[in-house]
Amino acid sequence: MVKIKSSRELAMERTAHLAAGGREALAYEQQKYIRAAEALAGSFLSEKATLEQVLESINRYPQEAAAKARQSFLRAIVAGADPGNIERAAAALNRCRDGGAESGSLAAAAESIRQRHRDSLAAIRYRAEQEGREALLKQLSAAGIGGSAVDGANPERSAWWQAETARAFDTCAAALADLKRQLLAHLGRDT
Repeated sequence: MVKIKSSRELAMERTAHLAAGGREALAYEQQKYIRAAEALAGSFLSEKATLEQVLESINRYPQEAAAKARQSFLRAIVAGADPGNIERAAAALNRCRDGGAESGSLAAAAESIRQRHRDSLAAIRYRAEQEGREALLKQLSAAGIGGSAVDGANPERSAWWQAETARAFDTCAAALADLKRQLLAHLGRDT
């Protein structure tokens, strides 16, 4: 036997998809802001946008999406960090950290890695000015290049420089990999 539905039951059936659709629309809207924050992280790390521009943009997001977008931005910054952009990544972490003790210590560790990498590159540059230039001049002289042509010789284009900076990059990348795992775990707990 077929049950006869009341007007209320019929109305509830017809509007059930509207309530679910509203939640889905809100989730879709938040995902749109999260993806935008991840794209902003890429722009920031590639120096196409400043941190102020990025944060200003995220702060204009609706309140319910802004916190998740900020977390997504920080996760994308950490995931995209490498020795070449660690200064920018450390600046973003220091500026956006939540103030927690662990967050502060992880940001300080990123800053420490950044400083060690910077010091390493400065030492390589000093050695290049002292030893690398002499080696480059000997190499050019052996190839028959001399006179005013070697005055503008750039040691940074030498194989020695490339090998030294690649070694410094690899050392920094190894230290950064462990820190990135810790930072991502910390950021994952905050969501």
